[in-house]
Amino acid sequence: MKRYLIYFLILFNLSLSAQELFVFSEPASNMPAHSVTSKLSILKDAGSRSGVRFGPEVMFGLSKKWMLHFGSSFSNLYQANTSWESLYFYSKFRFLSIDDVRKHFRMAAFALATYSRNRYRYEEVAIQGERSGVQ
Repeated sequence: MKRYLIYFLILFNLSLSAQELFVFSEPASNMPAHSVTSKLSILKDAGSRSGVRFGPEVMFGLSKKWMLHFGSSFSNLYQANTSWESLYFYSKFRFLSIDDVRKHFRMAAFALATYSRNRYRYEEVAIQGERSGVQ
C-alpha cells in the first residue's frame, strides 16, 4: 500500500505546474551572508488595457544578520509610454535567533522607504511603486 501511495504522490507532483513562491513578501530568514541576488517582478494590469509594471531589484546579504534591498519600478499603468516611476530601499537586521531541532524563534527589525512620482489614485497601503512613504 505504501508503494502505491508513493507512486500516486510522485505522479501528482509531476502534474503540477506551480510553485509556492511569494515574490512580493519576504521570507522569515535572511539571505546568506556575502551574497548578491537580483530579481525582476512583472505585474500585469488586470483591466482591459495592457498596462505592465516592471520591478528590478538587487539584494545584498551583508552578514548572517543584515541584508539590504534596492529596487525601482518602471510602468505604463498611468501614462502612455513605459517610464521610471519609483525607487525603494529595504533593510532587515535580525537581532535575535534561537534555533533548536525543529524549533526556530527569530526577531528582526526592518525599514522600507519608497519614493514614487505617481499621483495617489487609490486608497492603498502598498508603497512599492504606488506611493511614497516609510514603513
